[in-house]
Amino acid sequence: MQLHSNKSRHIAIVSDHLAGGGAERFSAMLSLFLEKNNQSVTHILVLDEIEYAYSGAVVNLGKIKSHNAGFWNRIKRFLVLYKTFKANKFDCIIDTRVRSKSWQEWFITKMIFNTPYFVVVHSYNTELYFTQNNFLAKRIFTHATKIIGVSKAITNKIEQRYKYPSKYISIAIDLSVIDALKDEALDIHFSYILAVGSMHTDVKQYDVLLKMYSQSSLMAQNIHLILLGEGKLMSKYIKLASDLDIENYVHFLGRKSNPYHYFKNALFTVLTSKFEGFPTVLLESLACNTPVVAFNCMSGPDEIISNRENGLIIEPKNQEAFIDALNTFYANKDLYLHCKNNARASVLQYNIEEIGNKWLQLLHEHGL
Repeated sequence: MQLHSNKSRHIAIVSDHLAGGGAERFSAMLSLFLEKNNQSVTHILVLDEIEYAYSGAVVNLGKIKSHNAGFWNRIKRFLVLYKTFKANKFDCIIDTRVRSKSWQEWFITKMIFNTPYFVVVHSYNTELYFTQNNFLAKRIFTHATKIIGVSKAITNKIEQRYKYPSKYISIAIDLSVIDALKDEALDIHFSYILAVGSMHTDVKQYDVLLKMYSQSSLMAQNIHLILLGEGKLMSKYIKLASDLDIENYVHFLGRKSNPYHYFKNALFTVLTSKFEGFPTVLLESLACNTPVVAFNCMSGPDEIISNRENGLIIEPKNQEAFIDALNTFYANKDLYLHCKNNARASVLQYNIEEIGNKWLQLLHEHGL
């Protein structure tokens, strides 16, 4: 199936899916920017999950993935992928997937990818992207046109540990979308702080957050905690809130298609992750004029937060300091308002117009 148009470039964006997380949201957002700027985009998806608004054609390998995804079904998907790349003269490939199967990745990059490709690394946990098989790794990644780290720390890690050609381009936010949605009415009649993220794994450390919140003075000031997100660990966290006797102040509201009015109306947003890539929730909160409190995990928070200017940044694992920061941000009104007044301006550089143009410049630099 040939999908090419008469636009200036035909770009394949390869993603796990277009739902759920910041990496997937960025793939969708980038496609909207590229199509608006006369580029033709084809999304190639591993899983049949589409939630975010996007632009371009879609080759959805997830639709032909059987329940058990056995050998012959995998061969069928490889054939569809092979025929897609053979039929379409893509000018370049932007590959945002995580990678866990070394030989599969070798096959894809050698037998299917037939044009310059860029690998995007969205997490400081780079083991999700780079195979531990050094023999195969050299044959997979040394031929990538460039490996893109979405934070400076990720980019430095790629260069120092793996010795691959890399470049820093952060993920983006779309201020026009945020501004259109953040003023929607919100039926909440109490003051609250906010945490946003997946509960499928313990990376966000919501158990730590609940314990720190229970030891803070926020409840005594009638400040609640709202958590947006879903996953298999939610029931565990709900039980923990009950065990800590804070269930009347903690609200598990699930995933929301519009988180922006929750950001706007929060006193501040908190992030307690073990690791990140470049945490979108911090950018989105600040874009809504809401300051942030975050552990300085690897990576991203210290590239986004200027301490005591747009938020508070805390040494990783230092729960006592984090509790103190929660209390301080409520009690010190001058500090809080100073950070709140600086919030929006601190993230204007991450608007999709700015980041999208960096991608266009990258393609131009490589003669594409």
